[in-house]
Amino acid sequence: FGGAKVDALFDQRIKNKEKYDAKVAFNEFDLGKLIKNDSIGKITLNAKVKGTGLDPKTANAQLKAIVNKATYNKYTYKDLSLDGKIANGLYDIKSNMDDPNLTFKLLANGGFEDKYPAVKLDLNLDIADLEKLNLHAGPMKLRGNVDADITNSNPDFLNGTVFLSNVQILQDKEPIVLDSIKVVAFADAEKNNIQINSQFLKAEMDGKYKLTTLSSSLKKSLSKYIDLQSPTDKANNDKQQVTLNVTVKNDPVLFQLVPKLTGLEPINLTANYSNVTDSLQMKGSIPRIVYAGNTISGATINVENKENALDYNISVATVENGDFKLPKTVLSGKVENNIVDYALQINDLSDKEKYYLAGQLEHKTDQNTFKIDAEKVILNYENWTVNPQNSIEFGNAGLYIN
Repeated sequence: FGGAKVDALFDQRIKNKEKYDAKVAFNEFDLGKLIKNDSIGKITLNAKVKGTGLDPKTANAQLKAIVNKATYNKYTYKDLSLDGKIANGLYDIKSNMDDPNLTFKLLANGGFEDKYPAVKLDLNLDIADLEKLNLHAGPMKLRGNVDADITNSNPDFLNGTVFLSNVQILQDKEPIVLDSIKVVAFADAEKNNIQINSQFLKAEMDGKYKLTTLSSSLKKSLSKYIDLQSPTDKANNDKQQVTLNVTVKNDPVLFQLVPKLTGLEPINLTANYSNVTDSLQMKGSIPRIVYAGNTISGATINVENKENALDYNISVATVENGDFKLPKTVLSGKVENNIVDYALQINDLSDKEKYYLAGQLEHKTDQNTFKIDAEKVILNYENWTVNPQNSIEFGNAGLYIN
């Protein structure tokens, strides 16, 4: 396994007053082999820890460590230092790394007074070469600063700010420079609010909700219309009332981040959800977007629950590229009792109906059945005759076409 030397004292005779004093030295010690983890390799370090108590709220301890080298994911990290202390629930950490492909300085402090810790953090990331670290396929280097002040890290009662500045992403020759990204979270007994602001994205999530059970609650609400498998019971009693607003702006940096994106008019999305009033609504607009040579113009999305059904309507004014132009496309219908009703209509430039296809998709636990409404099928202006008994069945039993 390599060289390992441990000089340690541990006295646990008094609960919450446990005493420990240890010095550890590893020299090319194969930690991955010991714990049977192929991602972890050999490690060389010197560390010492001394203190009393194991409960973070009452412990008093000091830790100093120097990791000369450690292998993870087939890369050997070098020169990490860590200096930390904790006293009656308050902690202070200083760390830095001088690896040629990962260089940073970190200062952090906070407390364990509550169930969820508080933290103030100042991270200066000088370089992180993700390709060299075997964390990204292809060239990608990161640098920037992170300042965080989280007074409550409980995801259901989140309070704090995270500010990213001087962020640079280098993939090709020219770096992508972000002005800043700011995340602000606030919560009290009456309200939750999370805001994200950057030069190309603005988002706000407002209301009274629990992040830890929001997805389960939403899944349970959607299961009234279509079976999404049994939601967890943990969401049953949590009240969720959420309003989401998202705007994507056409800042030049967005085109650098997404090279195939060459044109964009601001995208807006609004969503409202409440399991208290049993309401769900989403509206979105995409005035114009050009991606990989394809242009979508005048797109809108509307989803809303009405009585026992979830209605939807997706319309696009035009879809075009160098080879074709598809005008006035609308997909609409509803979801009710595990059945998705659909109607696809495509009109030409003179607003004459060119294509029309409607029907149902029925969802069951082990099987799905797709049907076309035989009453009206139009393909390239012509009415087609379809067998009323038509169906395509697919699921665990395989594929059946009638």
